[in-house]
Amino acid sequence: MAAPVTVIVGGGGLIGRACVRALAARGHACVSLDVARPRGAGGDAVYVRCDVTSERSVRAAVERVRRRFGRLDNVVHSPNARPARFAAELARYDLAAWRRVLDVHVTGAMLMSRAVLPLMARRRAGSIVFLGSMYGVVAPTFALYGPGRPAPPLVYTAAKAALIGMAKWIAARYGRAGIRCNVVSPGGVDEAAWPGGGFKRRYLATVPQGRAVGVDDVARAIAYVLEAEHLNGHNLVLDGGWTSI
Repeated sequence: MAAPVTVIVGGGGLIGRACVRALAARGHACVSLDVARPRGAGGDAVYVRCDVTSERSVRAAVERVRRRFGRLDNVVHSPNARPARFAAELARYDLAAWRRVLDVHVTGAMLMSRAVLPLMARRRAGSIVFLGSMYGVVAPTFALYGPGRPAPPLVYTAAKAALIGMAKWIAARYGRAGIRCNVVSPGGVDEAAWPGGGFKRRYLATVPQGRAVGVDDVARAIAYVLEAEHLNGHNLVLDGGWTSI
């Protein structure tokens, strides 16, 4: 049987690279889509340049994948956008930064889904996973961040919450075409850049498991969700129980 062809959008990012490693180890033929050639993916992924905010770029990238492999089985949508002053307070939030974050996370997910759904529907099989966040489910606990260290901004929660709604819509609309769409929403990722001022210590004290999520934990969860045949329209929260309390 041919190896499943899996596109990782944002394959050059921290979680994207971990997904390439995890999925390649499971026998996937991985394609890394990003605006710049990823470092560290090695021979595990084919690189295709793609700007997810451009419909033309998305369509061209998907067509390149189709021509090379003749099929496209899975998509992991995990790009990131942190424009200048990303974490500014709402009262001073720059409208261009707001639009950029929504463009990458939400519009990019729509454009990519719209481009790949016809290919998947033709084969009556396909799986899409959006990378969410626990902050798409709940608001930040602002007291954890301390004075002068803003929490993730409103636009981040808005974007990640939108992905959950989009996944449910796609799951309901395309389920009978053999296509599944889900979200994996991590909590604080251990290798990420943590705010200073004792934030990590305070955050881990509130996590029932007492530890942060590793990028490889996230990648393994994404691999599971891609392959779990009856999981559809679901948001898998990977936060050590943080949103349970």
